[in-house]
Amino acid sequence: MPVAEPDSPSGGEQQGLQNGREHIELEAVDNKAVLRAQIKAQADIETDPEIKAKLIEQIEALK
Repeated sequence: MPVAEPDSPSGGEQQGLQNGREHIELEAVDNKAVLRAQIKAQADIETDPEIKAKLIEQIEALK
């Protein structure tokens, strides 16, 4: 695959072209906290004691 030399006119930016989108700053997220909240919500409505106990164990493991 040919690679354009930086000084050659075929380089996209020299012709005013851009490849792709502008960079978007992503916000930091605590994925474990979100997952814990989802598991807790399920544990709150769970009626089977064995399943509820396993869900609570998963919550504790994510802390």
